[in-house]
Amino acid sequence: MNSLKPPSPVAADALAADDALADCFAFLLRQRAARLAAVIVNELPKEAGQDGAAEEASDDEQCE
Repeated sequence: MNSLKPPSPVAADALAADDALADCFAFLLRQRAARLAAVIVNELPKEAGQDGAAEEASDDEQCE
């Protein structure tokens, strides 16, 4: 005797909706992470360039 019953159509629909919602949140989370990574990557060269410019200016002052 098999005590497990197949899911009712309502339960199956609820599970499918839950899976679709989870997929949607995962997609949105991946998009947000990609945008954040792009911002970080774009900001790092600017910060490095500013630090490098400050170091060059201090080197020039020392030479004078």
